[in-house]
Amino acid sequence: MSNPIAAFTGDNHLRPNTWAKHPDLHSDAYVSFTQIVDYCIEHRLPLIILGDIFDKSRPDSLSVGRFLHAVGRMRDADLQVYAIEGNHDRADPPWFTLHPWVTPAGKFELGGRKFAGMPFQTAGELPGYLNHLMSEDMEVDVLLAHQSWLEIQRVGHTDGSFSQIPYACTMLTGDYHVRGEYNGHAADGGPVRAFSPGSTCMQALNEEPVKGFGVLHQNLEVTWVDIQTRGKFETTIRTEEELQRTIDNLGELLRLVTLPDHPDIRKPIWRVRFNDEIPEAFDRIKSAAGDEFHLFLEPQRTTITEVVDETETPEGAFDSLITAVGQLCEPGSDLYNGTRRLLESEDPKAELERMFEEYKQRHAQAQPSENPAGIPPSPVVGSQ
Repeated sequence: MSNPIAAFTGDNHLRPNTWAKHPDLHSDAYVSFTQIVDYCIEHRLPLIILGDIFDKSRPDSLSVGRFLHAVGRMRDADLQVYAIEGNHDRADPPWFTLHPWVTPAGKFELGGRKFAGMPFQTAGELPGYLNHLMSEDMEVDVLLAHQSWLEIQRVGHTDGSFSQIPYACTMLTGDYHVRGEYNGHAADGGPVRAFSPGSTCMQALNEEPVKGFGVLHQNLEVTWVDIQTRGKFETTIRTEEELQRTIDNLGELLRLVTLPDHPDIRKPIWRVRFNDEIPEAFDRIKSAAGDEFHLFLEPQRTTITEVVDETETPEGAFDSLITAVGQLCEPGSDLYNGTRRLLESEDPKAELERMFEEYKQRHAQAQPSENPAGIPPSPVVGSQ
């Protein structure tokens, strides 16, 4: 492996808390960013930031202060910081320009390689910006970007494709919260080799807790460096037996894992999906967890599937939707009658509104003696 020329990170999303409902779960983004700066200072490397330093265009003052302090450490160590804007923290002027030590990443050279930085571009802006940035006046070796690329994200909304990049290059790109290497082809058919460092701490429960950053070498190879982050455990509890077994083994789980050293991120997240029909499941899980976890409880209702044996169905029983409904619920019941009204109506929307008005009238006329708990009766059908 050739000499390292820069560390790179992105999607730091500096903010005090990720989850508003868990105010005591804080500082994850700050601890991660500090570790990246520590590494740069120890290994004498400049730092490239690939957008979304902050989580929003108007960040809180604490996060701005933490960022400025980290950059001050890089300045004191005489290590340059380069940055581009992401889609989350776009502002005019960019927030990172508050510190004069941060260089907006336009065109520059590091370790004999030519870099070009591109702040976040909308899908309409992207092709023109790329053509201007990668013009013939300086052939770019490394493109810095913050975009949702088709070749990386693959599903959902994307801003662009590798095929819009004019020619072959190495790309360091933010936006996608998963670390990895991705390959595709530029407009001229040449290879595009892209590296996404991913986010530096969990931004959602469906993210893996293992995070880090990249180190770019002079030969344009990349090595990944892990950082300490908050741990996460996930459990699904379907039965009383599974609940009791989970509670009994909880202490052993904590003894088997390695928790990070930093006190702000030492307590792990425990995400529990549980069958809410298990007696007192919520309270039992919460009691067992005590103060050892940041608890994310997700009650689940068991789905009951009713199987209809077609061999026992009278001939012609399913000649219409209403006869099918009659096989699935009791004819004459509120559910059956309400469904039939909707199916037979020439204007189902108007019929649904009439049914809702009837429900409100019945509820308003209910006597206290008939409803001592003050609980409204269920409507005959749910809204669609």
